[in-house]
Amino acid sequence: NANDLEQKLQYYETVQRLFENSKKAGIGDELDLINNGLASSTTTNSKEFNKLPIIAKAYQDFAKKLIALNVPSELARYHLSIANNSHNTGIAVQNMKEIINDPLIGLGGLSQYQKYSEDLVKDVDDLENALLQDNDTIIE
Repeated sequence: NANDLEQKLQYYETVQRLFENSKKAGIGDELDLINNGLASSTTTNSKEFNKLPIIAKAYQDFAKKLIALNVPSELARYHLSIANNSHNTGIAVQNMKEIINDPLIGLGGLSQYQKYSEDLVKDVDDLENALLQDNDTIIE
């Protein structure tokens, strides 16, 4: 159905825009910040680590904005999983900030981050594959 295809295309483009805006807020920079913070002096590492709550919020804002979207019913399970894993990745990034002050929480956050960010990447791949099955022109 051409109408369904158009809805899916609009949905995909909207999600892409939301993600690109979230990247501008720092999504994707968190591991570099942790690495740079751990490798630097205490003054610098606190500056690096203080950026992590902004990135954590960006993940959680991305999830909230996703939840507010109209979703084609065939894509709802991918959509919900992306939103949940984005939200959980945000929590993990927030916990990673504590790696110096409370290493147990910080390392726990790093472990959570690994799981949820891997799940998030898989969810996005699954969504793209579902869209590709419908029409090769949705994703170029």
